Amino acid sequence: MAKRVADGELAGPFLHDATQAVARAYGATATPEVFVVDRSGTVRYHGAPDGDYDDPAQNARWVRDALDAVLAGREVERPITSPAGCSLKWRVELLWWAGCPSHDEAADLLRGVLADAGRADVHVVEREVRTAEDGFPGSPTFHVGGADLFADGSPPALGCRVYTRPDGRLSPLPGRDDLAVRLKQALARPWDLPHWVDHRKGRTVA
Repeated sequence: MAKRVADGELAGPFLHDATQAVARAYGATATPEVFVVDRSGTVRYHGAPDGDYDDPAQNARWVRDALDAVLAGREVERPITSPAGCSLKWRVELLWWAGCPSHDEAADLLRGVLADAGRADVHVVEREVRTAEDGFPGSPTFHVGGADLFADGSPPALGCRVYTRPDGRLSPLPGRDDLAVRLKQALARPWDLPHWVDHRKGRTVA
């Protein structure tokens, strides 16, 4: 991509979403996945470039139609389509502080939940936190796209975190089922979305 930028193939800036925070904020699940944003910052089109990426003749027809509509001040006829292509290669960040003994157990829990879900594609990064920082309310903390999976408004703290289990019990770790649900939501793939349609085959995957 750097070479394509240098060769002048791209009309606008090419940015790298290093923390995956932008992908998470937009709800992106695939590459490529297109977002057409108007001058007010409103997403006017979201989805695949066209109905079949194996057919060059389609030439990003859905995106072109959306751009024409936005530039003409019209409503986009087809504002959302099912994204197509490879799923995003998500990264989960496990933040921990050396003063808490739950780090190894948290790492085992995270990897076990991902293995049970068949998500070997997810990269786990373990990062030691040594000073209080935004987004770290205590050890351990689980991040996807720079966001805390169990955010509750707690201020930054260099200490041990306490999780509330569904039955009301307090624990140094979240419940396995609770973590699994939150990871599934945060690490969504195109075919995990409700009513996702494979446009090339014209079928809906439940």
